Amino acid sequence: MTAENLRTIKQTAESCKAFTEPALRKQIFNAAENGLEKCLIRLGRRIYIDKAAFDAWLEERRASN
Repeated sequence: MTAENLRTIKQTAESCKAFTEPALRKQIFNAAENGLEKCLIRLGRRIYIDKAAFDAWLEERRASN
């Protein structure tokens, strides 16, 4: 993981048009249950999403369905 891969929720929603900010926040709220926790970095109140890990998480979700 590198700092260049980190995105805010807003940046992730803008780059991945399939997800709105509220949809991402819902997934983050349930991150412990859905496996998204491994993609998140929490610094204080800020939440960053590792883009490479998020892409892998999406692919994993597609493969499991």
